[in-house]
Amino acid sequence: MLGAKAESNLAWHRLIRRGFPFRTVGKMAETLSLSDRSFAELLGMSKSTFDRRRQEGRLDADESERVYRAARLVAEALLVFEVVGKAAKWFGEPNRALDRHRPLACWRPKSDQGKSKISSVGYCTVATASASS
Repeated sequence: MLGAKAESNLAWHRLIRRGFPFRTVGKMAETLSLSDRSFAELLGMSKSTFDRRRQEGRLDADESERVYRAARLVAEALLVFEVVGKAAKWFGEPNRALDRHRPLACWRPKSDQGKSKISSVGYCTVATASASS
């Protein structure tokens, strides 16, 4: 999903510290069916910073870490939904369990605090969808 492979957490740490190539952003935005502007907002980046990174071709370490965290959430959603399109749709739709907020809106780019909430809602959503079939 990120276009990079790492054998260990230390290897990921090194990749993050070096900064991901900007094309990583495009892959993630495409996976989540988000516009560039929406993905920039998700990462807590201004439009001007986003455009500057595009021109430079590389994210800085903090931005790369946020992309990595977002990718971990997407990977977890894929474990639940098993299909990229279903996971992306779930991230972008209002959810009753989140007081009609979109799951992506509950995620904070500088922490994993939304991870457990999103994970549990995802599993509940799948269970509810399976039970109603």
